[in-house]
Amino acid sequence: MTNRAVTNRRRLDADVLIVGGGVAGVTLLHALSSAGVDALLIDAHGVGASGASSLPAALLNPHRGRTGRASALDREGLEAVKRLVRDVEVDGYDSGARFEGVMRVASSARQAALWGELTGPLRLTAADIPPHVNAPFGGMLIEEGGWLEPCRFLAALRGAAEARGARVIEHTTVRAVRSGPTLGTMSAITDAGTLNAREVVLAPGAYDAAAMRLPFLEHAPGLAATFDLSGTGLHVAADGGARDGGLLLPLAGSVGIAFVGIKAVVSGAAHHGDERDVERLRTSAAWFVPALRSAPLTAVWRGVRARRPSGVPVTRRLRSGVTLFGGFGGRGFLCAPLLARRLALRLANGPARAHR
Repeated sequence: MTNRAVTNRRRLDADVLIVGGGVAGVTLLHALSSAGVDALLIDAHGVGASGASSLPAALLNPHRGRTGRASALDREGLEAVKRLVRDVEVDGYDSGARFEGVMRVASSARQAALWGELTGPLRLTAADIPPHVNAPFGGMLIEEGGWLEPCRFLAALRGAAEARGARVIEHTTVRAVRSGPTLGTMSAITDAGTLNAREVVLAPGAYDAAAMRLPFLEHAPGLAATFDLSGTGLHVAADGGARDGGLLLPLAGSVGIAFVGIKAVVSGAAHHGDERDVERLRTSAAWFVPALRSAPLTAVWRGVRARRPSGVPVTRRLRSGVTLFGGFGGRGFLCAPLLARRLALRLANGPARAHR
Protein backbone atom coordinates (compact mmCIF):
# COMPACT_ATOMS: atom_id res chain seq x y z
CA MET A 1 0.00 0.00 0.00
CA THR A 2 1.39 3.40 -0.96
CA ASN A 3 1.95 6.18 1.58
CA ARG A 4 -0.72 8.23 -0.22
CA ALA A 5 -3.27 5.41 0.12
CA VAL A 6 -2.48 5.07 3.82
CA THR A 7 -2.89 8.82 4.29
CA ASN A 8 -6.23 8.81 2.48
CA ARG A 9 -7.49 5.93 4.58
CA ARG A 10 -6.54 7.60 7.83
CA ARG A 11 -8.49 10.72 6.87
CA LEU A 12 -11.70 8.79 6.16
CA ASP A 13 -14.40 8.42 8.78
CA ALA A 14 -15.93 5.58 6.74
CA ASP A 15 -15.56 3.92 3.39
CA VAL A 16 -19.25 4.60 2.60
CA LEU A 17 -21.34 7.26 4.31
CA ILE A 18 -25.13 6.83 4.10
CA VAL A 19 -27.36 9.86 4.64
CA GLY A 20 -30.85 8.79 5.76
CA GLY A 21 -32.10 6.25 8.29
CA GLY A 22 -35.22 4.97 6.52
CA VAL A 23 -35.65 1.61 4.86
CA ALA A 24 -33.35 2.51 1.94
CA GLY A 25 -30.49 3.66 4.16
CA VAL A 26 -30.77 0.89 6.75
CA THR A 27 -31.04 -1.97 4.23
CA LEU A 28 -27.96 -0.55 2.51
CA LEU A 29 -26.11 -0.29 5.84
CA HIS A 30 -26.86 -3.96 6.50
CA ALA A 31 -25.88 -5.01 2.97
CA LEU A 32 -22.59 -3.11 3.13
CA SER A 33 -21.71 -4.54 6.53
CA SER A 34 -22.47 -8.04 5.22
CA ALA A 35 -20.07 -7.38 2.32
CA GLY A 36 -17.31 -6.31 4.71
CA VAL A 37 -17.51 -2.60 3.82
CA ASP A 38 -16.89 0.00 6.54
CA ALA A 39 -20.19 1.90 6.56
CA LEU A 40 -21.54 4.81 8.60
CA LEU A 41 -25.18 5.96 8.58
CA ILE A 42 -26.24 9.43 9.69
CA ASP A 43 -29.82 10.62 10.22
CA ALA A 44 -31.33 13.89 11.36
CA HIS A 45 -33.86 12.15 13.60
CA GLY A 46 -33.36 8.47 14.34
CA VAL A 47 -33.43 5.17 12.50
CA GLY A 48 -37.00 4.61 11.33
CA ALA A 49 -38.22 7.51 13.48
CA SER A 50 -39.67 9.70 10.74
CA GLY A 51 -40.83 9.73 7.14
CA ALA A 52 -42.53 6.96 5.19
CA SER A 53 -40.43 4.26 6.86
CA SER A 54 -41.97 5.03 10.26
CA LEU A 55 -45.46 3.77 9.39
CA PRO A 56 -46.85 1.15 11.82
CA ALA A 57 -47.22 -1.75 9.36
CA ALA A 58 -46.07 -2.52 5.81
CA LEU A 59 -47.56 -5.15 3.51
CA LEU A 60 -45.29 -7.40 1.44
CA ASN A 61 -47.37 -8.11 -1.63
CA PRO A 62 -45.95 -8.27 -5.18
CA HIS A 63 -49.39 -8.62 -6.82
CA ARG A 64 -50.31 -4.96 -6.86
CA GLY A 65 -52.70 -2.77 -8.83
CA ARG A 66 -56.04 -3.54 -10.37
CA THR A 67 -54.67 -6.26 -12.63
CA GLY A 68 -52.89 -8.05 -9.78
CA ARG A 69 -49.92 -8.80 -12.02
CA ALA A 70 -46.55 -8.94 -10.27
CA SER A 71 -43.54 -7.23 -11.83
CA ALA A 72 -40.19 -8.99 -11.95
CA LEU A 73 -38.76 -6.40 -9.54
CA ASP A 74 -41.51 -6.96 -6.99
CA ARG A 75 -41.23 -10.77 -7.20
CA GLU A 76 -37.45 -10.65 -6.79
CA GLY A 77 -37.88 -8.05 -4.07
CA LEU A 78 -40.12 -10.32 -1.99
CA GLU A 79 -37.58 -13.14 -2.21
CA ALA A 80 -34.83 -10.74 -1.14
CA VAL A 81 -36.90 -9.65 1.88
CA LYS A 82 -37.36 -13.27 2.90
CA ARG A 83 -33.62 -13.94 2.63
CA LEU A 84 -32.90 -10.86 4.70
CA VAL A 85 -35.44 -11.87 7.35
CA ARG A 86 -33.81 -15.31 7.59
CA ASP A 87 -30.37 -13.74 7.91
CA VAL A 88 -31.25 -11.37 10.76
CA GLU A 89 -33.24 -14.05 12.59
CA VAL A 90 -30.27 -16.44 12.35
CA ASP A 91 -28.24 -13.62 13.93
CA GLY A 92 -30.72 -13.62 16.81
CA TYR A 93 -32.84 -10.57 15.98
CA ASP A 94 -36.62 -10.27 15.82
CA SER A 95 -37.40 -9.13 12.28
CA GLY A 96 -41.05 -8.27 12.95
CA ALA A 97 -42.00 -10.04 9.69
CA ARG A 98 -44.71 -12.62 9.07
CA PHE A 99 -45.22 -14.61 5.89
CA GLU A 100 -48.62 -16.26 6.28
CA GLY A 101 -50.05 -14.87 3.04
CA VAL A 102 -51.89 -11.79 1.82
CA MET A 103 -55.50 -11.68 0.63
CA ARG A 104 -56.92 -9.47 -2.06
CA VAL A 105 -60.66 -8.96 -2.42
CA ALA A 106 -62.11 -8.50 -5.90
CA SER A 107 -64.27 -5.43 -6.48
CA SER A 108 -66.27 -7.07 -9.29
CA ALA A 109 -66.93 -10.41 -10.95
CA ARG A 110 -64.84 -9.28 -13.91
CA GLN A 111 -61.83 -8.52 -11.73
CA ALA A 112 -62.18 -11.87 -9.97
CA ALA A 113 -62.19 -13.62 -13.36
CA LEU A 114 -59.07 -11.74 -14.47
CA TRP A 115 -57.27 -12.62 -11.25
CA GLY A 116 -58.19 -16.26 -11.80
CA GLU A 117 -55.97 -16.22 -14.91
CA LEU A 118 -52.87 -15.16 -12.97
CA THR A 119 -50.06 -17.61 -12.37
CA GLY A 120 -49.13 -17.88 -8.70
CA PRO A 121 -51.98 -16.58 -6.56
CA LEU A 122 -54.68 -18.98 -5.39
CA ARG A 123 -58.14 -18.02 -6.59
CA LEU A 124 -60.73 -17.67 -3.81
CA THR A 125 -64.49 -17.86 -4.14
CA ALA A 126 -66.77 -15.93 -1.79
CA ALA A 127 -67.19 -19.14 0.23
CA ASP A 128 -63.39 -19.36 0.71
CA ILE A 129 -63.12 -15.92 2.34
CA PRO A 130 -63.24 -15.77 6.18
CA PRO A 131 -66.59 -14.47 7.53
CA HIS A 132 -65.11 -11.26 8.95
CA VAL A 133 -64.24 -10.10 5.40
CA ASN A 134 -66.83 -8.78 2.94
CA ALA A 135 -66.00 -10.40 -0.42
CA PRO A 136 -69.11 -11.01 -2.59
CA PHE A 137 -66.94 -11.60 -5.68
CA GLY A 138 -64.21 -13.65 -4.02
CA GLY A 139 -60.57 -12.75 -4.46
CA MET A 140 -57.13 -14.29 -4.36
CA LEU A 141 -54.56 -15.45 -1.85
CA ILE A 142 -50.89 -14.59 -2.37
CA GLU A 143 -49.50 -17.41 -0.26
CA GLU A 144 -45.89 -16.17 -0.33
CA GLY A 145 -46.82 -12.66 0.83
CA GLY A 146 -46.95 -11.18 4.30
CA TRP A 147 -46.31 -8.04 6.30
CA LEU A 148 -43.89 -6.56 8.79
CA GLU A 149 -43.64 -4.04 11.58
CA PRO A 150 -41.16 -1.44 10.25
CA CYS A 151 -39.78 -0.34 13.63
CA ARG A 152 -38.84 -3.91 14.57
CA PHE A 153 -37.54 -4.73 11.10
CA LEU A 154 -35.26 -1.69 10.92
CA ALA A 155 -34.06 -2.21 14.51
CA ALA A 156 -33.10 -5.80 13.61
CA LEU A 157 -31.17 -4.68 10.52
CA ARG A 158 -29.42 -1.97 12.48
CA GLY A 159 -28.46 -4.36 15.26
CA ALA A 160 -27.09 -6.96 12.86
CA ALA A 161 -25.15 -4.31 10.93
CA GLU A 162 -23.65 -2.77 14.07
CA ALA A 163 -22.62 -6.23 15.25
CA ARG A 164 -20.53 -6.42 12.05
CA GLY A 165 -18.89 -3.06 12.71
CA ALA A 166 -21.25 -0.61 11.02
CA ARG A 167 -21.93 2.65 12.84
CA VAL A 168 -24.96 4.93 13.22
CA ILE A 169 -25.09 8.62 14.16
CA GLU A 170 -28.55 9.94 15.00
CA HIS A 171 -29.96 13.43 15.56
CA THR A 172 -27.35 14.99 13.28
CA THR A 173 -28.18 16.86 10.10
CA VAL A 174 -26.11 16.86 6.91
CA ARG A 175 -25.97 20.41 5.55
CA ALA A 176 -23.93 19.84 2.37
CA VAL A 177 -21.85 17.28 0.48
CA ARG A 178 -18.72 18.35 -1.39
CA SER A 179 -15.34 17.07 -2.57
CA GLY A 180 -13.19 15.73 0.23
CA PRO A 181 -9.74 16.66 1.54
CA THR A 182 -7.97 14.23 -0.79
CA LEU A 183 -8.48 13.01 -4.33
CA GLY A 184 -11.31 10.48 -4.62
CA THR A 185 -12.98 11.34 -1.30
CA MET A 186 -16.15 13.18 -0.31
CA SER A 187 -17.02 15.32 2.70
CA ALA A 188 -20.41 15.63 4.40
CA ILE A 189 -20.77 18.88 6.32
CA THR A 190 -22.95 18.27 9.38
CA ASP A 191 -24.10 20.39 12.29
CA ALA A 192 -21.62 18.44 14.42
CA GLY A 193 -18.60 18.67 12.13
CA THR A 194 -17.28 17.17 8.89
CA LEU A 195 -17.33 13.50 7.94
CA ASN A 196 -15.12 12.15 5.14
CA ALA A 197 -15.75 9.02 3.07
CA ARG A 198 -14.85 7.40 -0.24
CA GLU A 199 -18.52 7.30 -1.26
CA VAL A 200 -21.64 9.10 -0.08
CA VAL A 201 -25.08 7.57 -0.66
CA LEU A 202 -28.05 9.90 -0.26
CA ALA A 203 -31.17 8.09 0.96
CA PRO A 204 -33.26 11.04 2.22
CA GLY A 205 -36.73 9.73 1.35
CA ALA A 206 -39.16 12.49 0.35
CA TYR A 207 -37.08 15.62 -0.03
CA ASP A 208 -37.41 19.15 -1.40
CA ALA A 209 -35.66 18.81 -4.77
CA ALA A 210 -35.18 22.55 -5.18
CA ALA A 211 -33.66 23.03 -1.75
CA MET A 212 -31.41 19.97 -2.01
CA ARG A 213 -30.58 20.30 -5.72
CA LEU A 214 -31.51 16.70 -6.41
CA PRO A 215 -33.60 15.09 -9.19
CA PHE A 216 -37.33 15.71 -8.91
CA LEU A 217 -39.48 12.99 -7.34
CA GLU A 218 -43.26 12.99 -7.02
CA HIS A 219 -44.60 13.18 -3.46
CA ALA A 220 -47.65 11.15 -2.44
CA PRO A 221 -49.06 11.85 1.05
CA GLY A 222 -49.76 8.66 2.96
CA LEU A 223 -52.01 7.91 5.91
CA ALA A 224 -52.36 5.06 8.40
CA ALA A 225 -54.88 4.66 11.19
CA THR A 226 -54.87 2.13 13.99
CA PHE A 227 -58.21 0.79 15.28
CA ASP A 228 -58.88 -1.19 18.46
CA LEU A 229 -60.79 -4.41 17.71
CA SER A 230 -61.35 -5.47 21.32
CA GLY A 231 -64.80 -3.89 21.53
CA THR A 232 -66.04 -5.10 18.14
CA GLY A 233 -67.54 -8.37 16.99
CA LEU A 234 -64.14 -9.39 15.64
CA HIS A 235 -61.96 -10.84 18.40
CA VAL A 236 -58.46 -12.21 18.17
CA ALA A 237 -57.76 -15.70 19.48
CA ALA A 238 -54.53 -16.66 21.21
CA ASP A 239 -53.27 -18.44 18.08
CA GLY A 240 -53.65 -15.29 15.98
CA GLY A 241 -56.86 -16.37 14.31
CA ALA A 242 -60.24 -14.72 14.46
CA ARG A 243 -62.86 -15.80 16.98
CA ASP A 244 -64.84 -17.38 14.14
CA GLY A 245 -61.86 -19.50 13.14
CA GLY A 246 -60.77 -17.53 10.09
CA LEU A 247 -57.16 -16.39 9.87
CA LEU A 248 -56.56 -12.67 10.26
CA LEU A 249 -54.48 -12.41 7.12
CA PRO A 250 -53.54 -8.95 5.90
CA LEU A 251 -55.67 -7.49 3.11
CA ALA A 252 -54.21 -5.56 0.17
CA GLY A 253 -56.12 -3.35 -2.23
CA SER A 254 -57.32 0.25 -2.32
CA VAL A 255 -56.30 0.21 1.35
CA GLY A 256 -54.00 -2.13 3.22
CA ILE A 257 -55.12 -3.77 6.43
CA ALA A 258 -52.77 -5.58 8.80
CA PHE A 259 -53.89 -7.15 12.08
CA VAL A 260 -51.45 -6.53 14.93
CA GLY A 261 -52.61 -8.27 18.09
CA ILE A 262 -56.06 -6.86 18.90
CA LYS A 263 -55.57 -3.90 16.59
CA ALA A 264 -55.98 -3.29 12.88
CA VAL A 265 -53.61 -0.96 11.03
CA VAL A 266 -55.23 0.51 7.92
CA SER A 267 -53.05 2.37 5.41
CA GLY A 268 -53.82 4.29 2.25
CA ALA A 269 -53.54 7.64 0.54
CA ALA A 270 -54.21 10.99 2.22
CA HIS A 271 -56.27 12.42 -0.62
CA HIS A 272 -57.13 15.84 0.78
CA GLY A 273 -54.78 16.26 3.71
CA ASP A 274 -57.51 17.08 6.20
CA GLU A 275 -58.93 15.33 9.25
CA ARG A 276 -61.73 13.82 7.20
CA ASP A 277 -59.14 11.64 5.46
CA VAL A 278 -59.15 9.36 8.50
CA GLU A 279 -62.89 8.76 8.24
CA ARG A 280 -62.60 8.25 4.49
CA LEU A 281 -59.94 5.65 5.20
CA ARG A 282 -62.17 3.98 7.79
CA THR A 283 -65.09 3.89 5.32
CA SER A 284 -62.93 2.25 2.67
CA ALA A 285 -61.57 -0.29 5.14
CA ALA A 286 -65.03 -1.07 6.54
CA TRP A 287 -66.19 -2.18 3.10
CA PHE A 288 -63.64 -5.02 3.40
CA VAL A 289 -63.88 -5.60 7.17
CA PRO A 290 -67.27 -4.35 8.47
CA ALA A 291 -66.13 -4.56 12.11
CA LEU A 292 -63.88 -1.56 11.49
CA ARG A 293 -66.93 0.66 11.10
CA SER A 294 -67.39 0.81 14.90
CA ALA A 295 -63.82 0.17 16.05
CA PRO A 296 -62.30 2.99 18.16
CA LEU A 297 -59.51 4.96 16.54
CA THR A 298 -56.32 4.80 18.64
CA ALA A 299 -53.56 6.34 16.52
CA VAL A 300 -52.95 8.19 13.25
CA TRP A 301 -49.76 8.26 11.17
CA ARG A 302 -49.06 10.68 8.33
CA GLY A 303 -46.12 10.61 5.98
CA VAL A 304 -44.99 11.32 2.44
CA ARG A 305 -43.82 8.73 -0.07
CA ALA A 306 -41.49 9.74 -2.90
CA ARG A 307 -41.52 8.13 -6.34
CA ARG A 308 -40.56 8.72 -9.93
CA PRO A 309 -43.37 9.11 -12.49
CA SER A 310 -42.25 5.77 -14.00
CA GLY A 311 -42.57 4.05 -10.61
CA VAL A 312 -39.03 2.65 -10.97
CA PRO A 313 -36.90 3.24 -7.84
CA VAL A 314 -33.79 5.41 -8.11
CA THR A 315 -30.22 4.11 -7.82
CA ARG A 316 -28.49 6.92 -9.65
CA ARG A 317 -24.96 8.23 -9.77
CA LEU A 318 -25.20 12.01 -9.35
CA ARG A 319 -21.48 12.72 -9.58
CA SER A 320 -18.22 11.01 -8.76
CA GLY A 321 -18.55 9.72 -5.21
CA VAL A 322 -22.26 10.52 -4.73
CA THR A 323 -25.22 8.19 -5.38
CA LEU A 324 -28.95 8.81 -4.87
CA PHE A 325 -30.91 5.81 -3.56
CA GLY A 326 -34.68 5.93 -3.06
CA GLY A 327 -37.91 6.80 -4.84
CA PHE A 328 -39.70 3.62 -3.76
CA GLY A 329 -43.18 5.07 -3.38
CA GLY A 330 -45.14 2.51 -1.35
CA ARG A 331 -42.73 -0.33 -2.19
CA GLY A 332 -39.77 0.45 0.06
CA PHE A 333 -40.00 -2.59 2.30
CA LEU A 334 -40.74 -4.79 -0.71
CA CYS A 335 -37.93 -3.63 -3.02
CA ALA A 336 -35.25 -1.81 -0.99
CA PRO A 337 -33.49 -4.97 0.31
CA LEU A 338 -32.94 -6.28 -3.23
CA LEU A 339 -31.67 -2.99 -4.66
CA ALA A 340 -29.59 -2.27 -1.54
CA ARG A 341 -27.78 -5.57 -1.99
CA ARG A 342 -27.04 -4.79 -5.63
CA LEU A 343 -25.80 -1.31 -4.78
CA ALA A 344 -23.68 -2.63 -1.92
CA LEU A 345 -21.93 -5.07 -4.26
CA ARG A 346 -21.04 -2.24 -6.66
CA LEU A 347 -19.81 -0.03 -3.83
CA ALA A 348 -17.79 -2.89 -2.36
CA ASN A 349 -16.06 -3.43 -5.71
CA GLY A 350 -15.09 0.18 -6.26
CA PRO A 351 -16.72 3.33 -7.62
CA ALA A 352 -20.42 2.82 -8.34
CA ARG A 353 -21.62 3.03 -11.93
CA ALA A 354 -24.70 4.81 -13.15
CA HIS A 355 -27.78 2.61 -12.83
CA ARG A 356 -31.22 3.15 -14.32
